[in-house]
Amino acid sequence: MSSIKRDYLMAVHELPDFLRRLAVALESKSASDPDFLNVDRIRKFKCEVDDRGVRFRMKFSEDFCLAVQERHSPLDTSHPIHPHHAAEKPGYKELKKRMRKDFKAMFKAIHEGVIPDRRDVMRFLSDAHLMVTYPGYGDVYYSVFIDACHAFEKAYEQGDLQLLNETVDALAFQEAHCHSRFK
Repeated sequence: MSSIKRDYLMAVHELPDFLRRLAVALESKSASDPDFLNVDRIRKFKCEVDDRGVRFRMKFSEDFCLAVQERHSPLDTSHPIHPHHAAEKPGYKELKKRMRKDFKAMFKAIHEGVIPDRRDVMRFLSDAHLMVTYPGYGDVYYSVFIDACHAFEKAYEQGDLQLLNETVDALAFQEAHCHSRFK
């Protein structure tokens, strides 16, 4: 079984506080910080710093992976799926390529303190709802991903840049988490 990876994306100036919180969690083995709930099951971590910011990746042990897999239920069909006609349904790779392009533009804009282009946001959200109709590509994570998309959409409609920052990071985490297992 492959391990579960969790990525944290942040600005360089946020790294010292993040590392302090990680150190406290490691020393106390405490579950009080929601970012480090399973700190006792971290198998490995890595930190990369570049001109875009910091990427901090943690890998968790296999027993944690099994526990997470058991907690996730299959796709929750209570979320409305945006309508797409069968003739309009693109190939999965084409869809993912377009989503990656839109997400990159949104992520960059938000982290530069700018509200992203509405066209990119709406196309990404529409494509996200279409993506979850493809079986066999991480179905177990679809429900959690759609919840993150709804939170992002709500933050976008409110025009709240701080909330957009948090929700786009949550989407990035969901993507990294799912792709570490299914890509």
